Amino acid sequence: MSRADCYYSDGSPRACPECGHPEFTEKVKDFIDFGVPGGGPPTEVQYNCAKCDAIVAYWAYGGFDPAFSGAA
Repeated sequence: MSRADCYYSDGSPRACPECGHPEFTEKVKDFIDFGVPGGGPPTEVQYNCAKCDAIVAYWAYGGFDPAFSGAA
């Protein structure tokens, strides 16, 4: 599978480009701080492969970073 085949057209991950695994974990890296417990909605999310833990995508402020899919 080519690197481009590992991503959907919007840049979201379809499969890990390192090992081909199709499942991911999401790690919220930043959120809007409303001053409430637990924080507000996420503004930055890192996607890691659930099998090999490689960083496969990064979403921030409404879109995926095209550098991961090779579209940049």
